[in-house]
Amino acid sequence: MRKNILSIAVISILSVNAFAKADMSLVRDYMDISGTTQTIENMSSNITNTLYQTSAIYGKKPDQKKIQRLQKIFDPQKSINIVEKEISDELKNSDLKKMIAFYRSDAGKELVDATLDSLSPNAQSELLRFLADLRENPPTKLRVKAINSLIEALDMQEMIEYMYNEIFSYLNKNAPKERRLSKKKRDELMDMMSNSLQKQLFLSSLYVYRDINNDDLNKITEYLKSKTGTKEKKVIQKAVVKMITSGFKRAL
Repeated sequence: MRKNILSIAVISILSVNAFAKADMSLVRDYMDISGTTQTIENMSSNITNTLYQTSAIYGKKPDQKKIQRLQKIFDPQKSINIVEKEISDELKNSDLKKMIAFYRSDAGKELVDATLDSLSPNAQSELLRFLADLRENPPTKLRVKAINSLIEALDMQEMIEYMYNEIFSYLNKNAPKERRLSKKKRDELMDMMSNSLQKQLFLSSLYVYRDINNDDLNKITEYLKSKTGTKEKKVIQKAVVKMITSGFKRAL
């Protein structure tokens, strides 16, 4: 009888641990140190600024209804809450500790700094100047290899296409029947995007990671291909899709 009780107790403990959520304090530490929190907080203001700048270029008044709708979609605190919950549900404390350790390393810090810098208001104009300089100072073969390896490790194209498909499917399903696009039309749009995406990702990555040397780029690539890095990418990808589709539910 005692053995049965002990067995039940052990099974109960294992079951609880198997489905335990990650500590929210660790989740928030990861969110902060990886730059995820700051990226989400900047989304709404960056999109709003882009709309104002575009309107100014064409001499038009900004569409305030569109701006308000986008601000609802990318509401910072609600978006952060959704991403935090997804991370807490999908990752273990041990996963988060390994991820935090990477972002505390020199290579991890450089990755975060580069990513956040690319979100600054001046990034677009600086990118254009950088690309103009490439004609006179093209990257070396080693640099091209390091950048391409990083793009592959980040699963950039796959991630963008996945998010496009998920968000498109959500919007299409919730649109009036007469405005829905067929799967054939969706695939045509995806093919058009994919054809130019690879080159755009390479050029933008040359700019974003311009201050990270090849050795550190290779360290980042190695982490991203690791079991921990792969798990992180999948969870964040899923969290971002959930964050945006939840925003559409609030705004549309």
